[in-house]
Amino acid sequence: MVRIVVDSSTCLDPNEAAKIGIDVVPLIVIMDGKAYRDFLDLTPTEFYRILRTNDVQATTSAPSVGDYLRYFNQANSDIVCLTVANTITSMYQAAVSAANLFMESRNGAKPEIHVVDTKTAAGGLRLLALEAAKVAAQGKSAKDIVERVNQLIPKIRMFGALETVSFLARSGRIPQVASWGTSLLRVRPVVSFRDGKGQLLQLARSADGMVKALVSQVDANMKSERKKLRRQPDLHATVFHADEVKLAQKLIDIILSKYPHADVSISEFTPVMGAHTGPGVLGLAFFIE
Repeated sequence: MVRIVVDSSTCLDPNEAAKIGIDVVPLIVIMDGKAYRDFLDLTPTEFYRILRTNDVQATTSAPSVGDYLRYFNQANSDIVCLTVANTITSMYQAAVSAANLFMESRNGAKPEIHVVDTKTAAGGLRLLALEAAKVAAQGKSAKDIVERVNQLIPKIRMFGALETVSFLARSGRIPQVASWGTSLLRVRPVVSFRDGKGQLLQLARSADGMVKALVSQVDANMKSERKKLRRQPDLHATVFHADEVKLAQKLIDIILSKYPHADVSISEFTPVMGAHTGPGVLGLAFFIE
């Protein structure tokens, strides 16, 4: 079976991912000069507890060419490697370089490696990884999997509500955040993330308002697709949170009450992503077919 390789920003538990044919390359979270492997040495619960109770600044480090190459060398089948949007990280280039080194060492012989820039991250990348694993489990080829992923990339929608913009502004990962103004620190900005760019959609003044804003994005997209298809489309979604499990479950309950046949999963926002956004994030990624 084709193996799927992703990085830990995908919000997939490495042990659970391995059971469905997904290998997770850990990113590194650095606090007080100590390096932690994302998910392996530092769980989301531990990480957000530290951020909430200590004045600590966390930084992150992406997988190197060598990190990817180690995972590629373990393969005894073709590989599809999915990476975060190339516009916000160097992981795509690192994975491509590792794939080239891997193929050169084998003089072009099997197995093959296909690297895909998914133009998304976190929950959006999680959905693509799960779908890739599903196609792989059907015995399809690496090229079939890449074709399916590329078909879905334009359909991925991802939204998040932030408890504060201070972490995001400090990280510099989304340059547009600087124009949102410091007054936003007292409200919860609702942001869309697409094609590697963040856009401010609206401001939520309460937790319930935040949930309502995310549900409205699902409703608007479902309505649009229903109008095109003239029938109820299928909704595939994942809810992710940074120490906001009750709100995350509330969001899921509302979505399922409106769309009972939807495929909805939940995950914790991985520390390597939370380092740039802070605790209190509630997010939603989905695609509709």
